[in-house]
Amino acid sequence: MPQKKEQEQEHDYDYSRGSGKGPEDWGKLNPQWRICNDGAMQSPIDLNSRVEVRPELGPLLRNYKPAQAAVTNRGHDIMVKWKQDAGILSIDGIEFRLIQCHWHSPSEHTFNGTSYDLELHMVHESTSGGIAVIAENYRYGEPDSFLAKIIPHIRDPQSGEVDVGIVDPRDLDINAHRYFRYMGSLTTPPCTEGVIWTIANKIKTVSREQVNALREAVDDGFEANARPIQAHNDRTIMFYEGDSQGSGKGPEHWGRINQEWKICNAGLMQSPIDLLDKRVEIMPELGRLRRNYKPARATLTNRGHDIMLELHMVHESRRREIAVVGSIYKYGKPDPFLSKVSLNLSLTSGTLKKMTKDVGIVNPREMKIGARRYFRYMGSLTVPPCTEGVIWTIANKVRTVSREQVRALREAVHDGFEANARPVQSHNDRTVMFYNPTDDPCD
Repeated sequence: MPQKKEQEQEHDYDYSRGSGKGPEDWGKLNPQWRICNDGAMQSPIDLNSRVEVRPELGPLLRNYKPAQAAVTNRGHDIMVKWKQDAGILSIDGIEFRLIQCHWHSPSEHTFNGTSYDLELHMVHESTSGGIAVIAENYRYGEPDSFLAKIIPHIRDPQSGEVDVGIVDPRDLDINAHRYFRYMGSLTTPPCTEGVIWTIANKIKTVSREQVNALREAVDDGFEANARPIQAHNDRTIMFYEGDSQGSGKGPEHWGRINQEWKICNAGLMQSPIDLLDKRVEIMPELGRLRRNYKPARATLTNRGHDIMLELHMVHESRRREIAVVGSIYKYGKPDPFLSKVSLNLSLTSGTLKKMTKDVGIVNPREMKIGARRYFRYMGSLTVPPCTEGVIWTIANKVRTVSREQVRALREAVHDGFEANARPVQSHNDRTVMFYNPTDDPCD
């Protein structure tokens, strides 16, 4: 198992140059560690400008889930080990099961020579024994919420495993939108090569107190537990920057991907737009939003980029005209309707493929869209084919949704992006109307 390979005998090596047991001598301490000195694909390395942009890598495909875990002080680092199935990482069709995570300070990988204050490693293993590691780096700043839960459970090296109950690896909040990929090795003896490394490009924050807690807990007498940078040896470093940034499939390219989507780039009535007060015309004659919804059977569809039952209520007339009612949310209390929908998200998130699930009777009135004040304008669909002539109604009332609910929606679709929102489009002098009942003489 990876944790055994990384751990070996922690006291048989250290991180002090000149001690006879430091990184430059690891390959001499044990015949099974010879590759630490002789290997041609050792980690960590410097991630510099010599990268190759590879859109075909695609977003990280992960399906993590909460599971029982334990915290172990291994003498040189602190490890969280999942004792049950905590989910998978999929690379090139191969599934790697999440085994454990641990931290190094300062960071082991560097970016154009720049080192950060902490580096997280999430270690995965395939059924054939292959290893894949996801890394994320941190700089000093706001405390890390995951570490805030783990640090109180840290004990001295002699205490062994400390059961910490259910730990959700999704709380690590790894950014999958942009990442580096290369073939390397474990960064501790036995320095096994053939490890698939994925290093998130986003730098998160951690407090000095949290980093100090990790270092002081191991009490190994060293200020750092980071292996020095290893020789690059002309290895290929790949970089994935997401569909929305340069892959040719992002919003700025939609109109060129398919002939039927030309209007996405060439249209004059595209959505979404910025609803600026100075452009709004008060229109009392619009009247209150008239709706007559009723409960009916429904399905929940994972479309790969979003969940069907979401913030846009899409309507269609007999003449196939489209009207959309939109409602905006801010972080706060959970949304009751989404609370019911979320119960079914796991039914569509257990696969990396698109799927539909019958969820029985759903009452659209429970969405409780605010209808007293709203904006109205003519626009388009916000996804290809970007059809124009859509009547948009956006409720002025801002509702609340919990961070957990938003995260559940994003993680269920497995597209690897932090957002699925199209950028704001040109206004093109369109009329944006606003209905306020206080301005309505008939109200």
